[in-house]
Amino acid sequence: MIEQATKLINDNQPIAAIALLTQHLAAHPADKMALTLRAVTLVQMGQAKEALADVDSLIALDPETLAHALLRADILAIDGQMEHAIAAYHSILAQKPTAGNVVLRLGTLLQQAKRWDEALALYDNAIEQIADFAEAYMARGAVKHHLGNMLGAADDLRMALELKPELADSLQGSATSLDKKCR
Repeated sequence: MIEQATKLINDNQPIAAIALLTQHLAAHPADKMALTLRAVTLVQMGQAKEALADVDSLIALDPETLAHALLRADILAIDGQMEHAIAAYHSILAQKPTAGNVVLRLGTLLQQAKRWDEALALYDNAIEQIADFAEAYMARGAVKHHLGNMLGAADDLRMALELKPELADSLQGSATSLDKKCR
C-alpha cells in the first residue's frame, strides 16, 4: 500500500494517493508510515492544517520520536504559524541541543521575524555546542552583517569556509562584497 501511494505521488497523482492512504488508515489508524506519507503529501498540496492532524496522531502514537516533533514544527512554519513553530523548534532543541538542522531552521525563522539578537544568541550557543558547525558560522555571519558588524561577519564567513570550503558555492558574490566592505 505504501508502495502504491508512493507510485501515485511520483506519477503526480497526489489526490489518488491521499484517497488510498485515507482508506488504509481507516482500517489501520496506527500505521506510522501511512500517516507520515499522507502528512508530507498534504503539505506538498498546500494542506498544512490537515497535515497537522496526521502529525499529531504520530506524536500521540510515539511521543518520544523527535522526527515527528520536527515535522510538526516544519508544518507550523510552512503554515505561517511562526510563534508556534519557533516554540516547537525551541522544544526540540531543549531535548537535543546539538540538532544542527533544527538550529538552522529556528535561526531562519528568528531572522524572518527580525529577532536578530535571539538569532545571534542561538548561533553563538550552537557554535559552543558544535565547534565545527560551518553552517552556523555562516548564518551567524549573516546576522552580524545585518547588525552592522562587518568584521565579525567576515570572520564568521572565513571560519565557515575553512571548516567547509564547499559552502563557497552558495555565496554568489557575497564574500567578495563583504570582504571589500571590511577593508
